[in-house]
Amino acid sequence: WWIARALDLTGLIRYRKGDVDQAEALCEESLSISRQIGHHQLMLWTLNKLADIACHRGDFARAQGLFDECITLARALGDAYNEAIHLNNQATIQQALKQYEAAEELFLASLAICRRIGDRVGETIALSNLGKVAHDLGDYESALAYCEEGLAIAREIGDQWALMSCLTNLGWAATAVDDDAA
Repeated sequence: WWIARALDLTGLIRYRKGDVDQAEALCEESLSISRQIGHHQLMLWTLNKLADIACHRGDFARAQGLFDECITLARALGDAYNEAIHLNNQATIQQALKQYEAAEELFLASLAICRRIGDRVGETIALSNLGKVAHDLGDYESALAYCEEGLAIAREIGDQWALMSCLTNLGWAATAVDDDAA
């Protein structure tokens, strides 16, 4: 398992340094080993990296397949935390493809899981993302409500990234409401 983990981490380093081809090759090798030895957590990590690489390349179909595999694996393991993360990732792809209703459904599923398991950071991320989707759909009042709810939680838990995300999407929604009123 250590070899597969080393390959996975080296792939992450190569990806962050911009060597996407080498990162993908290392992650593919890591995934092959982790499948052979049945190390499910490492499979989740590596599948996620490969999906990120596919997104980076604009290969959303491959990324969707990889995130679907993550969701299926997380469900099989009873890993609600990773299921919520990968539902959120899958929703982000749907949003990028302008499939807003599908994105909204996936973000809502992620939100429900985060609330059930008490993942407050995941909850703020899902709420912020729902705010952006509502904005994309032209439902500015819902966008404001989602972002304000997420912002309150982000402030409560002190998560700076979630705070920034909620404030950014709240700003977009507020601007749209002001534009409609004008």
